[in-house]
Amino acid sequence: MARANGYDGDMRALPIRLARSIYAQRYIVEPRFDQVGQVNADIAAELIDTGVNMGPAAAATMLQRWLNGFNDTGSRYADLFVDGRLGPISIEALRAFLRWRALNGVQATRYLEITEGNKSQRAFLYGWIRERVS
Repeated sequence: MARANGYDGDMRALPIRLARSIYAQRYIVEPRFDQVGQVNADIAAELIDTGVNMGPAAAATMLQRWLNGFNDTGSRYADLFVDGRLGPISIEALRAFLRWRALNGVQATRYLEITEGNKSQRAFLYGWIRERVS
């Protein structure tokens, strides 16, 4: 990568600053994992780690496949074309998924609160979660 970025010196003398810049460009900026980080830092960190180990396209492909898998037949956002390249559509799908997941978490918490306030309602908790939190 250093040679592809114009470095022609002894690799043992490669400046750390240049190495970090190349790394950031290749594994964070080019695959748009920095944009994922603006949505969710933990997901971005996982994508960067996977991208370093398996290649950025493999990491992006995994995210796109999982977003499609969680999409409930396209009802939450448009299904993604899985191409291993994250663009505005993939980033927006991630935002939509996280909004939906957060709302479901709030709904599930409310059902738990109901059962905590009235133990006779515990018999219904699993069904409420199974049927309504999807």
